[in-house]
Amino acid sequence: QAQDLNGAKESYNSALQVLKTDPVSGISSAKESLEICSQIGDEGTDLKVLVENLLPKLYFQVGTNLVKDKKVSQAIPAFKEALKVGEEYDNAEIINKAKSMLPKLYNAVGQSHYKKGEFNKAIDELNQACL
Repeated sequence: QAQDLNGAKESYNSALQVLKTDPVSGISSAKESLEICSQIGDEGTDLKVLVENLLPKLYFQVGTNLVKDKKVSQAIPAFKEALKVGEEYDNAEIINKAKSMLPKLYNAVGQSHYKKGEFNKAIDELNQACL
């Protein structure tokens, strides 16, 4: 089990290292670490808590990177997933941040549709901003 715990730690550290640069691969590493922690039981409890705190941050970072790359439409589902994972692991910080970002993104997409004269699409997106 010590070897398994070391593997879980390596996966966690790998996820932590790529938090900002490659959160998608970080999600895979974090999930791997979480799976190992679940298998080894009590010995992995402390690490499991750390991974459960990191995972929502990784999902949020995916959305953040998409916004930075000006891929706002793609960022919306990423932030929805961050919100879902944040709720799953009871991460209030990520829940609040995702809930704050989503209306802004829907508004931006709605404005873009409006400028193109795509009024029905604009209304749909702007309505989502209000939810």
